[in-house]
Amino acid sequence: MNHRDESFLRQFSAQHVLGLLVSLCLALLGLALLRGWQIYGAFRQTEGCGYQCVTLSTLANDLEVLGLVLTCALLGRWSRGCLRWACSLAGQLLIALYAIDILIYTVLKHRLDVADIFKYGGQVRLNESVVMPAIYTLTGLAWLVLLVLSELLFSTLLLSRGRGRKAVLGLCMLLPVLVSAEKLSTPPAHISKNVFESVLAAMLPEGENRAFSPAYQAQLQAAPEPEQQCRPGDGQFRPVILLVVESLSLYQSQAQSGIHDYLPELDRIAAQYAYFDQFYANGFTTDGGLISLLTGHFPLPNINRYQSAQAYMGFEHASQDAFQKLAAAHIQARYFRSADLEFIGTGEWLKTLGFDSVEGPENPFYDGMPRGSFNEPGDAALYRRYLSWLDEQPAHSRFFSVIQTTTTHPPFVIPGQAEGGEEKAFRYADQQIGDFVRALEQRHFFDQGILLITGDHRSMTFTRPQEVAQWGKEAMSRIPAILVGGAGVPKGRIPGRWQQVDFLPSLLAAAGLDSCTSDYQGRFLVDAKPAKYILHAEGVERDRILVRTQDDPVLREIQMAGDDTHWAGPALAGSAGPSLVAEVNRQRAVRPDAPSDLGAGLLRIYGMLP
Repeated sequence: MNHRDESFLRQFSAQHVLGLLVSLCLALLGLALLRGWQIYGAFRQTEGCGYQCVTLSTLANDLEVLGLVLTCALLGRWSRGCLRWACSLAGQLLIALYAIDILIYTVLKHRLDVADIFKYGGQVRLNESVVMPAIYTLTGLAWLVLLVLSELLFSTLLLSRGRGRKAVLGLCMLLPVLVSAEKLSTPPAHISKNVFESVLAAMLPEGENRAFSPAYQAQLQAAPEPEQQCRPGDGQFRPVILLVVESLSLYQSQAQSGIHDYLPELDRIAAQYAYFDQFYANGFTTDGGLISLLTGHFPLPNINRYQSAQAYMGFEHASQDAFQKLAAAHIQARYFRSADLEFIGTGEWLKTLGFDSVEGPENPFYDGMPRGSFNEPGDAALYRRYLSWLDEQPAHSRFFSVIQTTTTHPPFVIPGQAEGGEEKAFRYADQQIGDFVRALEQRHFFDQGILLITGDHRSMTFTRPQEVAQWGKEAMSRIPAILVGGAGVPKGRIPGRWQQVDFLPSLLAAAGLDSCTSDYQGRFLVDAKPAKYILHAEGVERDRILVRTQDDPVLREIQMAGDDTHWAGPALAGSAGPSLVAEVNRQRAVRPDAPSDLGAGLLRIYGMLP
């Protein structure tokens, strides 16, 4: 830089340093508001947190990063030599990282962590059909302008010299507030909490990914499974249908929550037959719900689970050899879903478990029908398809079948209808459930058969204040469960605490086969016996496991941290406390580490990796 350029910078900075600071703050604030707007766009179909709620929460978290950028700029102005250049590099990298994080979320609707960025940064190609359309929009151009402007203002502020130190000192007093703003905010209660966190907080390692030491892992793998209490089967076969309704939640039921009235048909069915007073999802995702219901295992995360596309790794075998028992008794296991079963390998996993037939939207029955999310033709078509199959079965056929719906999955698209949204989607789904139960009644299915209606997990929406008031932190784990059947099936309100992993022993007992229970797995059909412990792998704080104990009003949590896994808050008294922590560790230690391939998978889906 020559003498004239240096003089210009000194003169410029002396007169306008405060203007540079304000301009940099506004440019960074513009990026933050842009990120808030994009996140709101991803969640606008869900209720419970509008644009103001999303934006304010995002901004409060992002002030930490913006404060660090300003710290680098101001520290760089007052330093020389290597420290000055280090501040310059750190600030420019922070701005670039913040902006790239916004672009990645715009394209993938997912955040890559720093390991993904370093791992795939050199391999990613800017796919013209994916990235460029995102940039050639009003928001994309705004992102580009704000990025370039922020970098230029930061560099100019760092290089400039002169007066303006009083203004700079005044701003310095605000930096601690900016950097600690995240601590002062309350993030929305949503399983995608990391979306609202700052880019730095989202990249911090979580406790569920802390590995066990080799010696402790070997000790856990050699430990025995919990003791079981088994009862012989009565030999009386009853066909069972498990209806897994996507995102079915208590707050949607007027009868069970008093919050919304989206499910009048389901409330009617519950009043006519039976419903569980307290029923828990053991996980917070669809794969977690299916693992719990169909294997009887808790979906506790193995190492790297939430950075992996291998959702079912380590859960390829059902407890109590359930599917082998069904096959030996000549009971067919059938699976019906109207959505793409290739997603995260669900179809192959179901076949590995032992289902005799796994059917998705490719069935010719759905040809020519309008499609929604995941290529699904809608719940109504799915029930019609199942009934057509049921009508083809010979009298006294022996089967167990699963029906899994999709229409109520965000973004709540109803195939063939122009309007969607959460309320409309659930009212549509509720009406189809009512029609389906009436169709089964007309076929006299319930003379012998049993239908369990439940959800895979609580809806991936923001918690309502009324939910928190009624159920506290466990609101994210509670789901409806309705039991429909004739003689021998409970009626009315079913007391006690029950969970998804209780289904498999109940299925075996209903099929007339031997079934077992333990402190961690109950049975609600044929000699009902609840489990002692309820476990829920949390989705908001993913390194924690919610613990409920029968007849204990205290809600407890376990903090996963490898060898240092411990109770977060009050522990169970006596030997039960360390025993339960050891069992959680054992269940996690016997499963292989998952590969961190989620980022690569998303990049390949969008054609950005070969």
